[in-house]
Amino acid sequence: MGSDIKTVTQKVIDIVGLVNTMLAQLKLTIMLSSIKIWSNKNKISTVGPPENVLFRFLQWKQDNLKFQYTISFLFVFVKHAASIGVTFPGKVCNENYDAGIALNCTHKACCDPSSCSLKGNSECGSGECCTQACKLKPANILCRKSFDKDCDFQEYCNGKEAYCVLDTYARTGQPCSSGTGYCFEGLCRTFDQQCKNLIGGDSTGGSFTCFEEINSRWDRFGNCGGAYCRFGNMLCGKLVCSWPHKNLIIRPNLSVVYAHVREEICVSTYLTGRSPPLDTITTYKTYEHRDESFVEDGSMCGPRMFCFRMVCREIRHFVDEEGCHVSRDCGDQGICNNLNHCHCNKGFVPPNCQAKSGEFGSIDDGHMIKMGWCP
Repeated sequence: MGSDIKTVTQKVIDIVGLVNTMLAQLKLTIMLSSIKIWSNKNKISTVGPPENVLFRFLQWKQDNLKFQYTISFLFVFVKHAASIGVTFPGKVCNENYDAGIALNCTHKACCDPSSCSLKGNSECGSGECCTQACKLKPANILCRKSFDKDCDFQEYCNGKEAYCVLDTYARTGQPCSSGTGYCFEGLCRTFDQQCKNLIGGDSTGGSFTCFEEINSRWDRFGNCGGAYCRFGNMLCGKLVCSWPHKNLIIRPNLSVVYAHVREEICVSTYLTGRSPPLDTITTYKTYEHRDESFVEDGSMCGPRMFCFRMVCREIRHFVDEEGCHVSRDCGDQGICNNLNHCHCNKGFVPPNCQAKSGEFGSIDDGHMIKMGWCP
């Protein structure tokens, strides 16, 4: 839904109105008392299974919302979502709920789903850090693997909680892949990798002349949404790849255009079966309608610049670089994570990456350092 607060607010009001039409027969009315819109950044991580997101939201609610006993809902917009919603089983209000947070009972031997209460001496009833024997896993047990070797970090059980800690990853704008890309939301965004994912083979990201040739066309193979790409945004429209093979690209539902530019075979693609808007000759009208044939947000388009919504932008506008400075705060022995804390190299201990054998990571990844618990 983009950044339009009015649009988001109206969408929420529409949803509440729809719910009220369903409850009218029961003579029940849902009253919307307040809306909080996270317009700058998410207050919690929305990565991972919906059950984990819900648990993080309830923790955030307990710490941040003034009215603890109202019913709160988190609306998250996700493209191609795996579920339409999630809630905890059992009653909404129960004296056995831990600190106002409902217990998600996935380990049936550990808890009673009907009352959402733990059985006997059980320490937990669900979560990545809860054993089938109903005990909390010890600290330093891996609970979430790294999804990207350059931009995502591993997380560990902290020995105190049943759920894995919040997802940590490199701060947006961190150089990756030997300086050919930037980290963006935990992934290293490079043209080479995007091309390999889309068309395979030994394809690589096209040269600037390739992008210029294709993205100035203003058609379904070359555009920046509803129009041609302006010169400064050439690298931020359709994904243009260099194709070194003699054979043609064959993939279901994929149309390909080839262009010979300065001894380079440049290719751009169009995913068929998705009807373009009637009032545009390109594939899509706005950045919200992009698919994998477009350049990903976070892709490098200049020195300390990356693509964002089909526009080449300076990274400094997206990152609080003074909140965590690699040289000042991390001693050049780590990088800043998404929470603006140092993630230290091996042999260095957080929070400021001082030399210490066997240590690593950040104060956010859950692992225990030798001197005690990370705060």
